[in-house]
Amino acid sequence: MNSIQAAQARQTLSLVGRTRAQVPFFYCAAAADGDPVLLVAPEELDEDTILALVSGARRKRFVRGEISRDPAGLLLFRGAGRGLPQLTADLSAHLDEAVPGLRFARVDPA
Repeated sequence: MNSIQAAQARQTLSLVGRTRAQVPFFYCAAAADGDPVLLVAPEELDEDTILALVSGARRKRFVRGEISRDPAGLLLFRGAGRGLPQLTADLSAHLDEAVPGLRFARVDPA
């Protein structure tokens, strides 16, 4: 995840629970550079960006779904895909460095 994607993710995730009930996300276990990528958007994800990410990915494990807040106020990822187990691990390891606070998020299969 580059710094621009991380800044956009931080800004969009701050909307969850305040101005948005949920936001869509797309997760890739290893993009072209080998790092995990978490794409989030306030309204709708850009399909061209997703297609470029999928075609250049090193590992074809993806998760697509929505992010909301649970009753305790923590982020809740609901999605489906082969990368769901990897998403859980990457939230606390790689992605928390880019977007602090993700290590406390929950992941539920859709």
